Amino acid sequence: MGAVRTLIGTALVMALVVACGSEDDPVHANGGSGGGGTGGSAGSGGSAGSETPPECGNGKVEVGESCDDGNQDPSDDCDECRHVQCGDGVRNGLEGCDDGPLNGTGGPRDCRADCTRCGDGIIDPSAFEECDDGDDDDHDGCLNSCVQATCGDGIVRAEGEQCDDGNTDDGDGCSAICMDEGAAG
Repeated sequence: MGAVRTLIGTALVMALVVACGSEDDPVHANGGSGGGGTGGSAGSGGSAGSETPPECGNGKVEVGESCDDGNQDPSDDCDECRHVQCGDGVRNGLEGCDDGPLNGTGGPRDCRADCTRCGDGIIDPSAFEECDDGDDDDHDGCLNSCVQATCGDGIVRAEGEQCDDGNTDDGDGCSAICMDEGAAG
């Protein structure tokens, strides 16, 4: 009978140690999960609110940061302590645009899958851009479709054309070099 009592007593002590912890077990000490003093629910080794928030730009990757290059240069691959990625919906770094999941789903002036677009000032030969002056002015040397303006395209350029009737035929009022034929002297 004494052996049974000893066995039951030992089992109860072990159950209490497991349930409540011991000084050698900070996870379960003082009845909480996480340590940190009486009550034990404030995190490991401290009281609530004592954790220092991450500091973006200090060169150390901390909680909540995917990168920290120690600078504020938005044109590199780490901006505001997160990796720049085409398709994330935020225009940063060298991206001409970033419409997130809508990239590559629209027309020639919409954002492409590689975060470029006609009108971003970057000539993209893979998208058949002949030019890209970064503006919305069809009356200069580069059309809004990123095609080089030419006589006969139907758009009068501010410099070099008096008319543009959409063809290069002489004798129809606008010459093959986009000069007005009707005002002969």
